[in-house]
Amino acid sequence: MKVYGRQYDLQTKKASETFSMVSNLRELINSGDPLDYYHWNRRLSAFYKSQIPKTSEEEQLNYWFMYCDQLLKARENQLCINEIEKLISNQSITYEALITSEWLPIVGLLGTAYLRQGEIIKSMYTFLMIEDISIYEWLELKLK
Repeated sequence: MKVYGRQYDLQTKKASETFSMVSNLRELINSGDPLDYYHWNRRLSAFYKSQIPKTSEEEQLNYWFMYCDQLLKARENQLCINEIEKLISNQSITYEALITSEWLPIVGLLGTAYLRQGEIIKSMYTFLMIEDISIYEWLELKLK
């Protein structure tokens, strides 16, 4: 069998195990339920977001929090930040209220998202300094 330009002998045990694994993974991707495979963070975030309008008012904040938590796990830091900032703005939550134990998990999530976003930006600038190129030169390279 030829895959990505390489010839594989399906007679060997190792090759058949590899193709079996590939087949299983392909099936998981195509038909897997994200609730059964919790590490599918983007799919879980979409699932939790879709459940928010379907739940009671008491449960909506829980589903929203799970949605933001999965965004963060899916490396969607900026989207997580935007969601939390939007909630704070829409609810007109004061700083004093944010530091109470009721809002602490959300503030913790926001802090983690900002921290990770900062790490990404810092890493990008460190790379640019090592490569000795400006941000504009880097953007030109990315757009080519």
